Amino acid sequence: MAVLIAAVSISLAGAPAVADAAGSKFATKKSFRTLSRQLQGAQNNIKRTGRQLSSAINAVSAALGATTADLNNTKASLAALVQAASAIPGAFSAIQSALTNPVTGLVGLNNARPLIGGATCDTNSNCTAASGSEFSILAQAPGGVSGCPATHCYLLRFNRLGSDVNVSQRAVNVTPVIQTAGSSPGAVNCAASVGATNFCSQIVGYYDNFGTDEYVTGSFSGTGWQIAAIAG
Repeated sequence: MAVLIAAVSISLAGAPAVADAAGSKFATKKSFRTLSRQLQGAQNNIKRTGRQLSSAINAVSAALGATTADLNNTKASLAALVQAASAIPGAFSAIQSALTNPVTGLVGLNNARPLIGGATCDTNSNCTAASGSEFSILAQAPGGVSGCPATHCYLLRFNRLGSDVNVSQRAVNVTPVIQTAGSSPGAVNCAASVGATNFCSQIVGYYDNFGTDEYVTGSFSGTGWQIAAIAG
């Protein structure tokens, strides 16, 4: 009886230790499962983060690629612009040459336009160039003086804006304000012939074979005349 009681006592005394061991083992498994789930979650987070990083890297790479393409396009555009701009000075030079061409440019057109003017005369046929006329009267002589073939002779020098203009290749027309009976006004360039040069020289008093000079003959007493030197 005593032995049985002792055995029971031993059995009962050892029971809490066994129970504690079993509980500890269960807690460990639970903790492991919890830790495993946490690790799995962390792993999933890492994978998700990796995918996000990969996507972000791809986006950045694509953006950089687009930026590089844009930069290349911009560089090509700038190169084309520079090349086009390099032709501008040449174009301006060509325009300037065209405008200043003495024959076909603005200068040529201005030189080619008619030179016009007029004169008013007193009763003695002494004439004065009207304001704005593109000639000046260098000298004049009455008929019979220095071989003047008409009632009066006038030596003109054509000019434009202060510069003498050669009219030797132009048609010069003289029109009297009032036609005098028996008068046939005319004009001859001083460079047209030896005779014309000699005649101009006698009127002006020095050797005159200049293409800028023209002598006019006619009777313009108390009237006047108009003149135009037309290119052609």
